Amino acid sequence: MSTDVLQLILALDVGLLAGFLFCFADRARGRATQTQREQAKDQAMLNSIADGVLATDGRGVVTLFNTACTRMLGWEPEEVIGKKLVDVVKMTNDAGEEILSSQRPLAKTLELGLTSSFTQRYRRKDGSVFPVSITVSPIVFRGRPEGAIAVVRDVTKETQIDKAKTEFVSLASHQLRTPISIINWYLEAILTGETSGLTARQKQFLKQVYESAGRMSELVDTLLNVSRLEMGTFAMKKEEVNLLPLARSLVQELEPELKRRRHRFMFTSPSTFPSIRADRKLVWIILQNLLTNAIKYTPNGGKIALDMTTRGSHVLIHVSDSGVGIPEAQKSRIFLKMFRAQNAQELDSNGSGLGLYIVKSIVEKMGGTIRFTSRIGKGTVFRVKLPS
Repeated sequence: MSTDVLQLILALDVGLLAGFLFCFADRARGRATQTQREQAKDQAMLNSIADGVLATDGRGVVTLFNTACTRMLGWEPEEVIGKKLVDVVKMTNDAGEEILSSQRPLAKTLELGLTSSFTQRYRRKDGSVFPVSITVSPIVFRGRPEGAIAVVRDVTKETQIDKAKTEFVSLASHQLRTPISIINWYLEAILTGETSGLTARQKQFLKQVYESAGRMSELVDTLLNVSRLEMGTFAMKKEEVNLLPLARSLVQELEPELKRRRHRFMFTSPSTFPSIRADRKLVWIILQNLLTNAIKYTPNGGKIALDMTTRGSHVLIHVSDSGVGIPEAQKSRIFLKMFRAQNAQELDSNGSGLGLYIVKSIVEKMGGTIRFTSRIGKGTVFRVKLPS
């Protein structure tokens, strides 16, 4: 083969290779451009979301910070991305105290790998504080948690509306107390005094009115307690409280209802019980609500028990019953305001759904905890732990 022919073949091969490389490079540029367009599109979508969206890696370092976050918090993305969220954005409770990083929703999600929702307060770059609703979910890649993503919503308006409603309920309840008290007083005077002019049927009617007025009075007191808790005006008057005589007094008050329903009641505690520093009225509310619920939601002839003991620097209070129990699907909502389990509504239609909400709020206000276990048709055990 001549030299000219070899040069022609080589020229053709180089030309084909160059053409192939050009096409490959062109396609690569096209793919890069397409990837950039997709990334820009994703970023535009994130920035269009009205709620704040931020993401972190497994160490809590911010990797995503959308426009809504900037609008709410005041920091630009470049001021936050690449830094730990807890080092830049501070979170406070209702009292204005900074929440420790280990107690923040992000830390819980990164540690446990579970989705969690909270309502707390964020501190803006300018130092102002505002309420937020936060939902944090783990980012899972190939079965392993790689970080977390949070959706943050400014709930300032909702909080203001709730406050206005709470203040209205408080005002209305105060206004209702006086006329209801007068109604109760007159009805009691009529029923316990000389009523020879009344027929048996009239007495029965008046008794039903008196009982209804009593329930209304209890509801008004409950609403006042709720409004005070939510407005932060539920003052605590701490003193030395001996739980034994307090509990015995409450049991004595509830004894007629226990006998009427033929419940078997057991009260156990050490013979000597240390006093705790607490508000007597609030401890009474806790015990009264738990025992009243146990009586109400236990069929006649059931078992109810109150057990009090100490463990270290805490007092443990257990209230158990053999009642209807709490449905599994509704356990997570049992402490919510105005919530009542379906089987509880069927058994007693007069409940307000506020008792356990109040109990949990008071227990936490006192620095304690409340837990429960329950099985349908087998009963429920509430466990309260209070600092002594």
